[in-house]
Formats: sequence, C-alpha cells, structure tokens
Amino acid sequence: MLEAHLRAPIYPDAYHFRFDHQTTPLALLFDRTESYGPEVFKSHVPARVNGEDITRLWSRYELLAPSAKSKLQLPLRWISKSLRQSEALDAMLAIGIALEALFLDDAIREQHRYRLSLNGALWLEEALQQRLATAKSLARAYDARSMSVHASGNPKEETVQSARELAIRGVLLALERSTIPENWNDWIFERCPPA
Repeated sequence: MLEAHLRAPIYPDAYHFRFDHQTTPLALLFDRTESYGPEVFKSHVPARVNGEDITRLWSRYELLAPSAKSKLQLPLRWISKSLRQSEALDAMLAIGIALEALFLDDAIREQHRYRLSLNGALWLEEALQQRLATAKSLARAYDARSMSVHASGNPKEETVQSARELAIRGVLLALERSTIPENWNDWIFERCPPA
C-alpha cells in the first residue's frame, strides 16, 4: 500500500523497520517479497516516506471491511512486484494481474478486456470524456499484457507506467472511498438506476 502511494519500491529489508509483525496484520502482505538483486534497483530513485503518509494510509486501510482488505491484497502485491521489475515485459505482466484483480470478479466470465475497461473507467473517473479516455488506456493495458503473455513483443515503457498508474489510482480510490466493489455488475446497476 505504501509502495503504491509512493509509486516506488521499498527495499524488502525496510519492511522490518517500519512494521511490527505482532501488531500489524498488513505486514503479512509485505512479507510476500522475493529476493531481488541490486541490478533491479539501479534506476531506482529513493522515495521519501514520512510518518504522516503511513498514518493516513493505515487509517484508511483500517476503515475497509475485511472483504475489501482481502480484495486489495492481490493487486497490492502485484503493483509492488511491478515496481521491482527491470524488464517492461515482466512489469506489464504484473500490472495486468493487478488490474484484473481490481476490476474483474468471479461473476465476470467473458469479455474480460471490455469489462476491465468499463469497470475501471467507471471506478476511476466521473466525467464522460475522462471515462472514455481511461477505458481506452485500460484496453491498451489489457492488450499489452496479453501480447506480453503470448510473446508477441515487449510493451513500451510508457504503456507500463500508464497501466501501473491506473492500478495505483484504483487502489488509492478504494482507500479514499473506504470500499471496493465485490461484484462489479451489482455496483454498476446500483450507480445507474433505470430512467
């Protein structure tokens, strides 16, 4: 969560200095790290972390229902992994997983590209033109992830950055709104009642 807010990786060793494993359940998410060599971090620009950010994020996280906390675990994990990837292809795969975990649910069994774009745009934007632009960006992210999976080529770095930013915004909006839809169909129908 803190990495999403900072839009930068936190070295794995730093987790142990910031969170008490006995009293901080969120630390369990941070423990799911792998061993990364220094070459991954050669272009890393250190992010400033302050107590106010940690307190604010933690307070918002605490307001979430257990189901929302559970739903955010997977996207947070993959956003974190994407920040540690030195290759655009690997980062795009991680972001693709984060976006699907955020904007799709078990009830959505088909049209994943369309539904991810629709759900994400409705969640992230209020104005029509912004929704249309965000839907296109999410569709491009889905396509880039798909091409990465099927070995059709490496995604552009700006595509990775744009997709990561959308995933981060999705998580941070969930914290701000103290919720994230568990069922996107229900959420859309509640927001768009019949005329």
